[in-house]
Amino acid sequence: MKETASWQTWTIVLILVGLMIAGAFYLRPDLLERAKLIVGWPESEEVEVAEAAPESSKKEKKQKRKRPKKRSRASNETPAEAVTEDTWEDIEFGNIFEEPDEVVMADAEPEFVPPPEMWQPEGRYQPSARWTASGFDPSKPQEIDLNGPDRKPLSEADIKSVLNERRLMPCYREVAIKVPQMKGNVDFQGVISGDGQIAHIRIKRSELRSKDVESCMVSTIRNLRFPSTGTLTKFTMDFDFN
Repeated sequence: MKETASWQTWTIVLILVGLMIAGAFYLRPDLLERAKLIVGWPESEEVEVAEAAPESSKKEKKQKRKRPKKRSRASNETPAEAVTEDTWEDIEFGNIFEEPDEVVMADAEPEFVPPPEMWQPEGRYQPSARWTASGFDPSKPQEIDLNGPDRKPLSEADIKSVLNERRLMPCYREVAIKVPQMKGNVDFQGVISGDGQIAHIRIKRSELRSKDVESCMVSTIRNLRFPSTGTLTKFTMDFDFN
């Protein structure tokens, strides 16, 4: 009888303890989680899904808050203002956080310094461009035969019809392209033979101060052909180049 009574007593005690533990877990669900961690009870997949679901829903809510609401065209908005959820992701704001590309400075071309033959703006200058036909001595006095209608020297108009600025301008422009500061007056002195060819030509004074330009002009003039007069024609002319 004593053994039966003791067994019944322990049974009742165990039942009461179990009820107390169950009640504690019911009232405090967090105690069950702590007990599982202590015992090492594996977590079920359903719990992970249940826990992950609120996080994903929170992210979706945040994304929806960031996206602008759809606007209707009824409010007289322009197509540029109608931004929908589909087009919002395609908008590019630029790489504002990236460092700008390094700017490579191109090497500056060195300043062009014309040689003295091309342009000599400083110091004393004496032009040296000249040409004389073979057998002709410009230093000797030349007799001009004025007898007869065909022995008259060329007039200034006759000379300018052949020798003018238009003929000499290519020589000037070829160098003036590189030296735009070069400009001024050039004085010519020459002699035309009776057959219309140049017997002597030289530059007396030049504000261009360019041996290249002056040599080109003298070379151009020596190849010109004037009307025949049968007598010499001396002339002095000046032309302005700018």
